[in-house]
Order: sequence, then C-alpha cells, then structure tokens
Amino acid sequence: MKLIQRYILREYRAPLIYCLLAFSVIFLVIDLFENLGRFIRFEVPPGEILRYYGLLMLPIMEYILPISLLLATLYTLAYLTRFNEITAMRASGISPRRIMMPFMLTGLAFVMLSWLCKETISPAALEHTSEYFGRLRANKQISNVHSNFAYYNPVDRLRWWIEHLDSEHPDQLENVVVKFENENDRPERELSAARAEWLDGSWWLHDRVIKTYEHSADFGTPGQVSPRPVEHRELRARPGDFALQISQWDFLNSLEMHTYLTRHPELPKKERARKKTHLHQRLAMPWACLIAVLFGIPAGARTGRQGALVGILLALGFFFGYYALQQIGVFMGIHRTIWPWAGAWLPNVVFLVAGLVMIIRMK
Repeated sequence: MKLIQRYILREYRAPLIYCLLAFSVIFLVIDLFENLGRFIRFEVPPGEILRYYGLLMLPIMEYILPISLLLATLYTLAYLTRFNEITAMRASGISPRRIMMPFMLTGLAFVMLSWLCKETISPAALEHTSEYFGRLRANKQISNVHSNFAYYNPVDRLRWWIEHLDSEHPDQLENVVVKFENENDRPERELSAARAEWLDGSWWLHDRVIKTYEHSADFGTPGQVSPRPVEHRELRARPGDFALQISQWDFLNSLEMHTYLTRHPELPKKERARKKTHLHQRLAMPWACLIAVLFGIPAGARTGRQGALVGILLALGFFFGYYALQQIGVFMGIHRTIWPWAGAWLPNVVFLVAGLVMIIRMK
C-alpha cells in the first residue's frame, strides 16, 4: 500500500514542481518588463533586484499555489486514468480513499506552508515591495521613527501624544503626554514625561509632571517634576498597541488584526466590517490549496477519459470562479450584506461542496 502511495507521489511531484516554476517565471517576467524602466532609471544594482523579487514572490505564492496544485492534480490523475493504472489499483483492492490520500496530504501540507508564510514573513515582504519604488522616487530609506504620534484608548479613556516613537522599539518613548478623560470627553488629569519605558509589564515615566484639570474649564494646575522614575500601572496601553496603530492593515498578521479589533471597539460599523472581512479572508486563503486538490481529483479522472480540453476548461473555471466569488464575498462582507466571515469563506464553501459532490458521483 505504501509503495502505491509513494508511486503516486512520485508521479505527482514532477508536474507540481513544473507548474510552480512555470507560473513563477511567467509572473516574474511580466513584472520585470513592467518595472525594468524604473530599475534602470534609479540605477538599482542586480543584487537589490534579486532581493526585491525574492520578497515579492512570498505574497504572490498564495495565488500561484492553488492553480499549480490543481493543474498538477489534473495532469497526474489524467495520466494514471489514461493508462488504466487507476483501474489496476482498484482491481487490486485499493480503495479510492487510499488513492486520494497522497493528493490530499500534499494539499494540506501546502495549506500549512501558505498559512505559515502569511503569518510570519509575507506581511513584511508585502510592506517592503509595496513601498519600494515610492522610497526610490523620494530617495530615502525606510524610517522607523514617527513624530507627533497620537493614540486613543476608548476603554480607559486615555489619549496619548508621543513626540518620537520608534516602531522597532515601541517600549522606549520620548516626550510623552497622556490625558485622562471623563465620560463627557473632558480632561481630568494629564501626565507628561520626558521619557517613558515599558518595564516588567508597566510604564515607567521619567521626569514626570502631573497636571490636574478643573471640571468646568480646560486649564489645569501643573505639579512638580518627579526626580525619580515613577511606575504607572493605570496606563494599560502596551507597546504593541502603538505598533499596530502605525502599520497598515494589510501589513499585519491575523493575530495582530484580531488584537487590534479587540482593543478598538469604537470603530465605525463599516470600518469594522471591512477589517473583519479582510481578517477572515487572510484565514481562508490558505485553504484554497486543499480545495483546489479536492476539486481537481474528480476533474482529473474525468480528464483522463474525455481528453485534455476538459481538464483545461475545468481548471480555468475553477481559477476564475474562485477568485470571482472571493471578490463578491469580500464586497458583500464589507458592505454588511452578509456577515464578514461568510463573505470571506464563501468561495471555499462553494467549491468544497462542488468538489465533494463530484467525488461522490465519481465512478
């Protein structure tokens, strides 16, 4: 039994590698011709160009992987069906489930690989490539320092103002002002410090000054400068909250997106729906690899009996149908026509049902 599965994997591996390489080369050539003039104009060295395309391929792989898996599955099963190898396996007592297992395990492995990339290195790669030519045009490097940064925590009614914030070290702040507000959004108390440090789970303020406000006016009474660092446990904003506020939504991973939504209940309904839809879309996209394999198994068996044209049409139908449904679902989720999670998972559910129905009807 294991020999049969190893044989199927061996036959499956070659077309999968060829499809991945072919789609990668096609995409790289198209993008290179589009941006070649920019590389020449900005005199980008070859090593930097290679680095750019190495990072660019990471977020693009989520689109290349499903179609490559589908075509490889179609080709492998069509080949095995055309030469009656599937019939011989069935005649030897091997169940369809055993024959399908190598394909399904490969699809599941690529689901995990795609998810791991999207949650770790793809967001940073997407941020770098998206802003690459803009930085070249402005002739500047990536800056991690943000000036006059404002942050509002609606749960604790705290309004932060930070003169210098380094996104690489958000636990070290310079020239910080924190205002405590009442239920009427009027300031009650203000803390200012030349420097703030996040140590042992709380903020320590250096050269702290406390200013109290009258309830009837916006002027306050300043206090004395504290000579020693003072711990303030009532400041419950964490350094990661500032980093989430700085980063664009598409450059966050799903855990950071969930954290942001949890800590910002004041978001408008439409904005919250948009962010939740993109969060669920990020979780749903890797599963397209498994859905493509599940859809490709019965389609590949049919291709082997009816010719290559059927397989090509099925592959094109899956590719355009899946991404068309994805755009429709995202649009409906953002505009709250359906639940955000339903809009993001819509293409997966539709093609999962279609694949299962085709497998049940497969002879």
